Amino acid sequence: MVELKNNSLTVRIAERGAEIVSVKNAAGYEYIWQADPKFWAKHSPLLFPVCGRLLGFAYTFAGKRYEMGNHGFAQRKIFAAEQRSGTEAAFTLTEDEETLAEYPFRFVLTQRYLLEGEKLRVFTRVHNPADTPPVLQLRLARGVRGGRGVFRLVGALRAYGGSDARGAEGRIPDGRRRTLRARSKGAAPPL
Repeated sequence: MVELKNNSLTVRIAERGAEIVSVKNAAGYEYIWQADPKFWAKHSPLLFPVCGRLLGFAYTFAGKRYEMGNHGFAQRKIFAAEQRSGTEAAFTLTEDEETLAEYPFRFVLTQRYLLEGEKLRVFTRVHNPADTPPVLQLRLARGVRGGRGVFRLVGALRAYGGSDARGAEGRIPDGRRRTLRARSKGAAPPL
């Protein structure tokens, strides 16, 4: 577990799934759903490389069948955590034998968290170190506390990449567009 803290917020992030498990203000008010398994056992999963469920939990790519569970695999994988300061951390996941069995693409998925005053900024990058353009979906879902202590699920960003992810777009709740910039070959620039 990685903890980020400033005068306004304390944030706890798990290495499993690079998932935010707690965001509290200075008074101790919790903003994140606390994963009650009777309702929803997650806090704020990062959904990659698929959002939702594949028909029959499988797909075919280049003549080969691949099976994948709901919402892909990122939420169940252990990310490499790098605490850059007391207010910043980055979590990175790269392909391995298990992911390649479900998703035949190389990738470097980085989720960076940065506390700035009363804001928690979240940056996500998917880098493609191979020649083959990936097919992907990415969604950051947050279980947050609403009025009167009721929690609600909000999607912070949903983006799609097709056979060529360059220029794929996603929308955030306020309707503004965000553009995915796919890279191939070479080292990923720092996030």
